[in-house]
Amino acid sequence: MGALDVSLFQWVNAGAGTPHWLIGVAAFVSDSLPLTLVVLFAIAAVFKPAWRRPFAICALSMVLVWLSVRGARALFPMPRPAMFGLGMQWAEQGRRPGFPSMHAAVAFAMATSLWVSRLRAPALVATLFALLTAWSRLFLGLHFPSDVLAAAALGIIVAGLATGLVRFAMSRRAGTVARGGGP
Repeated sequence: MGALDVSLFQWVNAGAGTPHWLIGVAAFVSDSLPLTLVVLFAIAAVFKPAWRRPFAICALSMVLVWLSVRGARALFPMPRPAMFGLGMQWAEQGRRPGFPSMHAAVAFAMATSLWVSRLRAPALVATLFALLTAWSRLFLGLHFPSDVLAAAALGIIVAGLATGLVRFAMSRRAGTVARGGGP
């Protein structure tokens, strides 16, 4: 965390004079919207067979990025802004490490998995959601900008790896079936 990180955080973080409805919007974006989007995507995958593989990639990406964030936080337990007495924290986070942002990492993993699956309209919506999620985490005083930037990079990288894993598994399965083995 450097001076630029602190300055950007203080610029974006909601203050005492911020309208409560805007804080409510940020809390919704941060906490309720992610589950809503995942549920909608799962429902679409049930009814649209072409969306099943992208959903599998997305789900794998989100699980792998969750594990990656947990590992990063264990290795590099960076404090949140409130632990330094900076800004206003609008949602309770306790003393848990904040680097990288779990919410932002998952959001960017979801968006990236949709882009690599070539679902353009859903990918665009998910990218907007990921950007709003990153903003909300700063606005609510829960993370530094470096937390969400690292999370975005991690989400993108992990989604790329998950895509490669799924494609590799599918090619192996196709090769096994073509040779007459397996289900």
